[in-house]
Amino acid sequence: VRSAEQAKIDLSEQSETHCDLSYLDTALELRLSAQTLREAIDAPLQKMLQQVVEVMQQATVQPEVIYLTGGSARSPLLRQALEQL
Repeated sequence: VRSAEQAKIDLSEQSETHCDLSYLDTALELRLSAQTLREAIDAPLQKMLQQVVEVMQQATVQPEVIYLTGGSARSPLLRQALEQL
């Protein structure tokens, strides 16, 4: 879990990262790209954006701000998607 979290953090700031997974099996490592992360989170991100659209349509007033909480709140991919929406 920590390796995955660190990879997400790294990919928020750079285009590639290296994951040392030797604690699972010797010489196990993985190179990940920001594009791979985008593809991996696309389906859940689209579902979340759909829910935001539904809430906005049901709201009687438009919010001036949307607060993001949790670990994903720092994700540039999430922020960009909401800004575009």
